[in-house]
Amino acid sequence: MKENKPFLLGIMASLCLVSCGEEGLPSVAIFIYDSQDTFMTTLQEGILDELSGSFSTSLSYAERNQATQTVAAVSAIEGGADALVINLVDRLSAGALIEKAYQEDVPIVFANRKPLTSDLDPAASSEYAAWVRENCFYVGSYPLYEGATQSEIVDSFFGGPEGFAASSYDKNGDGIVQVALMKGEQGHQDAEERTMACLDELKRLGYSYELVATAYGNWERSSAFAETAEFPLDDIELLYSNNDDMALGVIDFLKTLLPGGAELLPESFFPIVGVDATPAGRAAVDEGSMIGTVINDAAIQSEWIANLLSNILLEERLPPVPENVFCEGNYYFVEGGIYSSF
Repeated sequence: MKENKPFLLGIMASLCLVSCGEEGLPSVAIFIYDSQDTFMTTLQEGILDELSGSFSTSLSYAERNQATQTVAAVSAIEGGADALVINLVDRLSAGALIEKAYQEDVPIVFANRKPLTSDLDPAASSEYAAWVRENCFYVGSYPLYEGATQSEIVDSFFGGPEGFAASSYDKNGDGIVQVALMKGEQGHQDAEERTMACLDELKRLGYSYELVATAYGNWERSSAFAETAEFPLDDIELLYSNNDDMALGVIDFLKTLLPGGAELLPESFFPIVGVDATPAGRAAVDEGSMIGTVINDAAIQSEWIANLLSNILLEERLPPVPENVFCEGNYYFVEGGIYSSF
């Protein structure tokens, strides 16, 4: 373990940084890909709360610019940070950051955006590979669980394939679910795995489906609003969104098509299901404009980020892994739950 050193992180014009904590405590530099991401705001607040009192922390935003994040992270590594928590802009940048951290013996816990297996579990039996396995980790949601759980929400809502076929939601009466996808981000592992899992589970549950529309909303409400304008709305019978913010963007657009004062309900257009269970997402479920959302448990993710840092920097023993945390090597995946109105 490296010696505790004074921590100095330069503030650049393109980087927003906030520091807090007590002098003399181990220093943890936290890097978030975008200050406007609703779920990441919740996660960063949880991380800061969990680290409070045991670590000195700094927080910076890359505003979706990997070059900005890389420069800031390298500055933190060279400036004496004891550990880093990184929510990557681009997951393919993890390897270079790990190599730099190895040179200065600075552990990293990656959050929400998963590094490649080859980055956290190097094949070579070398000093570098051994260091990575002992000092670099990932904590995030379990996207395969989330996607599959979205389809469990759908199945409960429809009452099975027969229930769907007998309902008004089967607009064309063909017994096949015409599906639209609002995906988070091209190349993001959560977007791809959630999407694959929701469709696989829909098929496993006995439904036949047809993809009639796909768009990337980049996790943003405003982007999803714009993309929905291009969807063949009359053909869609079910919409999966990779997160709640994009589901809300879809809902915002659909509400513009309703007569003044009319409520948006699943039968108005089609059922919508999201992921994250943000406060706004839960409110949409409560009002009936979204049939359900999968809980992305920021509290447990924050807790395990803190557990790993305490283990590495303070030599505290890791607690037993609970049932809703799936550990695979240096990866910790957190299952959530269901928030629905039925």
